Amino acid sequence: IGEYHSGGRVENGSSILTSKEAVYYADLKDVYFKQNVHLKDPKYKLDTDSLLYNTQTEIATFIAQTSIEDSAKRKVRTREGFYDLKNKKAIFTSRTVIEDGSVKVIGNNITRDDSTGISKVEGNAVYTDTAQGIAVLAGRMLTNSKEGSFLATLHPLMIIKQEEDSIYITADTLFSG
Repeated sequence: IGEYHSGGRVENGSSILTSKEAVYYADLKDVYFKQNVHLKDPKYKLDTDSLLYNTQTEIATFIAQTSIEDSAKRKVRTREGFYDLKNKKAIFTSRTVIEDGSVKVIGNNITRDDSTGISKVEGNAVYTDTAQGIAVLAGRMLTNSKEGSFLATLHPLMIIKQEEDSIYITADTLFSG
């Protein structure tokens, strides 16, 4: 077990994690970072107050309010979940918000695969696209950021803004692609 209480860093390849305090468990390859935690990687940056990270599996576990911004300026705000750096897959819980340009996705649980651009959003899912002037509310939604498409189920409602009015559309399933 290794500890520091006056600032330190852990480097793993091109990823650099810094914090004021940390505890490293060598047998598990786990690091528990506390206070002013910053993760810098060529592809993204992360800021939080507490973070668990496994240097072998390269899985970061979020246990406090966390902000992530990738090189394409996509932003994620979450309180719980994990990100698998090797496989570029994430699971976020506790009402996570993902902003990607004019598109914002909010949900109680979001599973995201960065390699495919596909997100599965469950529980009070909200999809807004300010460039297109639409908002979609649903119980479950699949979004594809690479294709700009979505599939909404479980009582979906689409709101299309038109000048000074709005059109409301509901159906069993809504798809836009």
